[in-house]
Amino acid sequence: MPLRQMFAFAVAFVFATMTIATAEDDVEGLVRMRLDPVVGPAESIRACTVGVVFQGQSHTFGFGSLDPDSNRVADGQTLYEIGSVTKLFTGLLLADMVLRGEVAASDSLADLLPAGTVMPETDGKPITLELLATHRSGLPRLSPNFRDLGGKTPENPYRSFTREILYASLTDVSGNIRPDSRHEYSNFGYALLGGVLAGRTGESYETLVSQRFLKPLGMSDTVFEPGESQLSRWAPPHGADGKPCDNWNLAAYNPAGGLLSTASDMNRFATAALGEGETSDEKERKRLNAVFELAMKPIAEVHSGHKIGFGWFYHPEEKFWWHNGQTAGYFSILVIDRENRLAVTILSNRGESAPERVALSIRKALLESIHRESAHDTP
Repeated sequence: MPLRQMFAFAVAFVFATMTIATAEDDVEGLVRMRLDPVVGPAESIRACTVGVVFQGQSHTFGFGSLDPDSNRVADGQTLYEIGSVTKLFTGLLLADMVLRGEVAASDSLADLLPAGTVMPETDGKPITLELLATHRSGLPRLSPNFRDLGGKTPENPYRSFTREILYASLTDVSGNIRPDSRHEYSNFGYALLGGVLAGRTGESYETLVSQRFLKPLGMSDTVFEPGESQLSRWAPPHGADGKPCDNWNLAAYNPAGGLLSTASDMNRFATAALGEGETSDEKERKRLNAVFELAMKPIAEVHSGHKIGFGWFYHPEEKFWWHNGQTAGYFSILVIDRENRLAVTILSNRGESAPERVALSIRKALLESIHRESAHDTP
């Protein structure tokens, strides 16, 4: 290579490296400005990890001490329960099975349940898979037997629920169910949705999610049960009062909220949701893009003008998708802004909703940085 070309290449490489480093510093500064004041043992967020995908770059930032006995610091590999963010994977599973022709969104829940399952009375309309996915099934938030069965182990209330117990509880749903009449958020509905989708294939729900999404996206730290290598990275849970509490095992409710994940893995998921995910196979990449497109398409009204796809909430005015999750000892929030190529995830080990407003504040700050850069570049 001629000396002049070598010099030009070196200058370009250094400039590109400086640009990436500067972008990293800028994003970290925006994030830390919003997290540092609210993280700590006595604050609304005990410890957390933030994942940011911004204009093609992935970032993770840890805040706070996870455990006062060891002073472990949160980072991109720290494992958290993500609660109802799991519903996004269940919505993707429905979309994938629709595209494969394994089910139709209009299929009736009653037709997919095991023979002999007794359905509650409805007003004549069937409870369809789409209605389950958009929280318009008319079913209650939790199964009718949840108080009695879950109350026996209040520190881990879901652990005794089997698929059989879940299906049998449909018999005890009281009142005349009115499918498609209004939005009513239902963990019960999502547990049923994941259960019947799995039943359709003969595989377990957990296996389907792993094979169709986690493995293709390289999300090796997103699991329903942590392995040996992950146990040491599991953030200890704290309740909304800041006191230590127990981890949850959601059992048959896994499709509604049973996953654990890391910010690094959630960045991979967010990148795929932005339509920029990478896989080793082009056909697989196209499949995943089509699945995300179908699942994220807003198809029903929820409240305050917001809409919902297959589990994905959408803010029409601000043009972003989102879902949060909460268990006894954790809170999570994922925000996806496809138009501006950005996503924000916050995973925390305290069951308090403060991360939600912080995530939206980070998104707003990143948008403002885009506008400032645009104004600076304008001649």
